[in-house]
Amino acid sequence: MSQSYTVKPTHKPIKDYYAALATFREHHVDHEQAVRAAFQNLLTATGKKHGWTLIAEERIKVKGKTVIPDGTFRDQYEMHRGHWEAKDTDDDLEAEIKKKIAAGYPLGNIIFEDTRLGHLFQNGKQAMRADLTDPQQFCDLLNVGCHCWLVQQCPWD
Repeated sequence: MSQSYTVKPTHKPIKDYYAALATFREHHVDHEQAVRAAFQNLLTATGKKHGWTLIAEERIKVKGKTVIPDGTFRDQYEMHRGHWEAKDTDDDLEAEIKKKIAAGYPLGNIIFEDTRLGHLFQNGKQAMRADLTDPQQFCDLLNVGCHCWLVQQCPWD
């Protein structure tokens, strides 16, 4: 459970993520329910390095509304450390993000992604945008999100 763990492009979970997406492409599969598995596996592996568990499809209440992010990180005290929401490449990611915000998704620390682009929201606003086809940018996005989760500077839902 290292608080100094940094995700790097050379790490196995990152390589596995890109390999899984390549396999899906070979099979002409790009719908969200399939490709999100690659991101979920990556988050599960990296979360373990911090002692966190990724809970898929957990219902959470935010300001009286129930939302269901694709993933929610919880620590050993069951505290939410962040969220993740996947979309597929046929979706307009910007429009989908607006819909999720309007639906009440927590913006304390959440990644919205479609395998090509990732948007990290922290403290209620967009903190970073990354080209997920670039392994370094992808790792930077994950590391910025994890840093917020670790130092607890972000408001929790």
